[in-house]
Amino acid sequence: MTTCEADLMRQAACGDQEAFRQLWEAHHAIAQAAALRLCHQRTLAAEITQGAFLLAWRGLPRFQQDRPFRPWLMRILYRHALNVMEKQEIDRRPHSLTERSRTPRRRRWGEPSLMERIERVCGTGVETRENRLTFVG
Repeated sequence: MTTCEADLMRQAACGDQEAFRQLWEAHHAIAQAAALRLCHQRTLAAEITQGAFLLAWRGLPRFQQDRPFRPWLMRILYRHALNVMEKQEIDRRPHSLTERSRTPRRRRWGEPSLMERIERVCGTGVETRENRLTFVG
């Protein structure tokens, strides 16, 4: 943690919105990427990130000033993401490419699974073993 970041955190804890905006600019991209990795949906990731920064703003007066900001923010983001995804009943498990293309969400719109698309294009059978595609035949 740099002294500049420590100063920004102290100022933000006292209610300085400009200092918190600078912290937001420094950490927003990584927080957004982490949220997207958790939920796999851009709009939901933006909502989760915004909520996490709001919770961080409210919690700054209780934050230990000698600690780095990013790990604390990431813990807030992760807990907030789990709460949001639980409310929306979103599966938190990481998906392989083959499993993701077979989800009911995509099948509802009539999109074939990855395995079905490969079979149509290549004209061969396909097997999945340990998240690896194998052409058969």
